[in-house]
Amino acid sequence: MKHPFSLLLACALLLALHACTRKMTVNVKFNGEPLPNASISAPATKNKQAYTDSTGNALFTLKKRRLHKDAQLRVEHKPLFLDTIYVLPMRPYVPIVFVDPAIPKLRQKTIKNDILPKIAQADSLLNEIEREIDAYIRLHPDTNVEEYKMAIAFRRDELNMLKQNVKDLYVRYDRVIRDMGDGEVEDFSDAEVEFARAMEQTRRFTNLTRKTYDQSKQVLSCDPDTDFRTDIFFNSGEFEIGALTPAQSQNIRSFYEKISYCLNSPAFRGKKGIRIKLDAHGYTDGIPCGQTTYNRMSAAGECADLYSDNGNLCLSLLRARSIRSEIAELIPPEYTVAGQYWGKGSKLARDSRDNRSSLRKCTLTFSINTDEIMRRHE
Repeated sequence: MKHPFSLLLACALLLALHACTRKMTVNVKFNGEPLPNASISAPATKNKQAYTDSTGNALFTLKKRRLHKDAQLRVEHKPLFLDTIYVLPMRPYVPIVFVDPAIPKLRQKTIKNDILPKIAQADSLLNEIEREIDAYIRLHPDTNVEEYKMAIAFRRDELNMLKQNVKDLYVRYDRVIRDMGDGEVEDFSDAEVEFARAMEQTRRFTNLTRKTYDQSKQVLSCDPDTDFRTDIFFNSGEFEIGALTPAQSQNIRSFYEKISYCLNSPAFRGKKGIRIKLDAHGYTDGIPCGQTTYNRMSAAGECADLYSDNGNLCLSLLRARSIRSEIAELIPPEYTVAGQYWGKGSKLARDSRDNRSSLRKCTLTFSINTDEIMRRHE
């Protein structure tokens, strides 16, 4: 039986030997994939040379006290014409990445021939629909389709950010190509991540821009502004609508059918988060309201400070409210209805007190959009 001291001495020697042995794994990748059968020469190691396995790993045993010291590594792979020498610190794990020089050039080609043209096309769509919206606003000053300009402003913010990201990425690949031409090994995995992100951002941005264009275009094609002659709905001094007459019902139904037609168009059919903005602007002639009308409007609780110079403001507001309410009731509950009503009084009469029925009207306007296009996306 061996002496216990001998056992302790043997264990101590094994531990000392293990402490002096250092292992180093060199991992080689080419185009992001493990590269097997690459020859690794490392003179500073005990085994001096090893070949990578199927996972791209080659195992070395370092000489005493070589860990973290700079040493030379040579990587060769004849089928890929690789023969590169590195001076790297010896560590337990040493990654080496090779990239085909064609990849950075291919990325630049994709940016130039695919990403940038798609961005330019989306920019052109934004310009086109903005021109159409501006032209419509000039003809219909009470319209609410101006809210689409907010969606366009969001798209332009996203566009500028995307353009800058793509420009920076192109310059990044320029630097990679230059360095690789100088014989340097460039790890540009960060650029590859940004490239994938830019491709996805471009896809989402162009898709969102098309939706913004389609929804705006569709609503404009429905001619969303209509003037209602209030004489059809109200007698002199009246502002409430009772049971609808056939003529009143036809006017209300005709306007709602515009909304319904838009909702059933490809731009909105099946979409989530649809919001309908319904606005109304009321107008009267220049004939002042009588005292009886004042009293009735005051009881309605909608207008304050009913003086002789703003009685028509209140009357036109209450009429706009009544007509808008009739239309809003026809809209199915699955849609969110927003919007307001305003009284413009005798603004169109321009101080005239002529009894002109054409001045007594209510302009109804609607816009339809989805939550997706009416917010800014990062």
